[in-house]
Amino acid sequence: MKNPLLAGVVSLGFVLTACGGEEQDASLLAEESSSEVEQQAGTTVRDFRVGIQLIDQNIAGTPQYSSFASAATSSWSSYAVDGDSDNSQQDDPDGARLYLELGTGSIPTKDFQICIRARDAASSTQGVEQCTPWASAGGGWSDPASDNDFWDPNAYQVIIKTRTWTSTETLTDFQLGIQVVDEVCPWYSPDCNEFQEGTAYYTRWASEGNSNTEYAYDGDDKKNPDGIKVFLGVTKG
Repeated sequence: MKNPLLAGVVSLGFVLTACGGEEQDASLLAEESSSEVEQQAGTTVRDFRVGIQLIDQNIAGTPQYSSFASAATSSWSSYAVDGDSDNSQQDDPDGARLYLELGTGSIPTKDFQICIRARDAASSTQGVEQCTPWASAGGGWSDPASDNDFWDPNAYQVIIKTRTWTSTETLTDFQLGIQVVDEVCPWYSPDCNEFQEGTAYYTRWASEGNSNTEYAYDGDDKKNPDGIKVFLGVTKG
């Protein structure tokens, strides 16, 4: 005859073991889920750099490029000027375009934004840099970059600024864009702030390879613009 007390102890042991197993399974699933989030957070895009090229009277200057996003320290491109040397000067470009050039590696832990700034002939005329929102924040447009008096800059430069990716989302693709603006008030009206924007142009998505935008011009007279805006478009998972 079986001891009912012993049978009860054995049954209780099975119940406790089963419950403990369920708790361990749940704990294991939670750890795996957490691990997946940690692995997915960041970027899956390739390393890249940004270039800018100016044009005047259909004569283009040399494209100038930023450092790659993977660089330990971000560097501005050299100032880009147009190719028209009328009066021995390369000044007052008509339009501009951006280049998206991919590298060979990846940037899995880098958040980034695109910045642009401008100046006239003298370095003392350099204006305030303008940046897109960060990729982790969804990207978007910068404000117009111009020289210190916001009047017909001669040269522009670009940079990729980076920081550590902290979002739990994953950046899967991105593209760049450019738009040129012209102030439609006289130069002696510093508080005017009325601008005529031209058509915005975009690169292909980075997953499609190297590309550049079309030349962008202002929406006023398509020459001697007062500022340039840059765009960062992103897709996240």
